[in-house]
Amino acid sequence: MGSRNPANHRLGASAPGDDSAVTVLQQLEGERGRLFSETEYQQMRRTVLEELALGAQRRPFTLFTFAVVGLVLCALLAAGVMTHAQDASGDLALVLVSAAALAVAGYLFWSYLRSIRVDGLRSLDERLGEVEQLRSLGLISREEYEYIHSNILISRQQACPPARPIQG
Repeated sequence: MGSRNPANHRLGASAPGDDSAVTVLQQLEGERGRLFSETEYQQMRRTVLEELALGAQRRPFTLFTFAVVGLVLCALLAAGVMTHAQDASGDLALVLVSAAALAVAGYLFWSYLRSIRVDGLRSLDERLGEVEQLRSLGLISREEYEYIHSNILISRQQACPPARPIQG
């Protein structure tokens, strides 16, 4: 989920740009009923809790969106290059703008994949600590705490190789 500042999390405060579950749930709670309807709030909250429990996932729709945008930008770049090649005095605006947009989209896609990888590298203690903080701040119920806590432990067991039995 993002960079964490332990001092800020102990106090329940958030640093600018912090996208921890604590910060996101506090912001969602603050905007509940004003910016988001109750249904939207519950849906976003459920998404945050699922990501905390199961870890960040590559979402197929997000990958599809990046692919479509990338293909459209590549087509615009190709059209701009062909137009410029046919007309030597042609404008380079389409080529430059589509190349810049393609570079930005590529960077955003790389950042998306990198954030998923970084989230996967978080330690067990860090993930469990975040869940404990959510519970201590009253941002999750006891049932939600148990669900998230158990999923974190299960995912850790699945990531670790099985222990060898002790041979006597």
